[in-house]
Amino acid sequence: MTQGFDSAEPVSGSSVASQPVRFNFNAIATHHYGPTAPSDPQSAWAWVDNADPLNVKLKFYIEGVWYVVIQDLTAGAITPSGLGKYVHNESAPATTWNITHGLNTANPLIAVYDATNVFIIPDSVTVVDTNNVSVTFLVAQSGRAIIVG
Repeated sequence: MTQGFDSAEPVSGSSVASQPVRFNFNAIATHHYGPTAPSDPQSAWAWVDNADPLNVKLKFYIEGVWYVVIQDLTAGAITPSGLGKYVHNESAPATTWNITHGLNTANPLIAVYDATNVFIIPDSVTVVDTNNVSVTFLVAQSGRAIIVG
């Protein structure tokens, strides 16, 4: 949805501290475009990293890590990031799902759904190594796990 944005508001000299407010609005409007990451980022913030002008990257901050979502923005053809996705299906109810995802990441993002497509929270998730996770439940579950990394 396109929204109106006036970077000149609030006007200089208004009753609010207009310069810092305008600076923050501009940072948001430009997706924090620049060579250094935003200070004190919050989960789901976007940053357009132009530290390498020949390989500009769109990054998202999730749980303490900046993930590259798109790279080579200046090269003409956009290259997807190194992030991959793996979907694990567990057809028979089990209290432990041992998942080999092959994504080669120590920080996978995991979403788990039961057999009726309801998001559920497992009792624990253990990263065994960069290609394997173990998901445990107090009660046997069937369903699927989506892993991004």
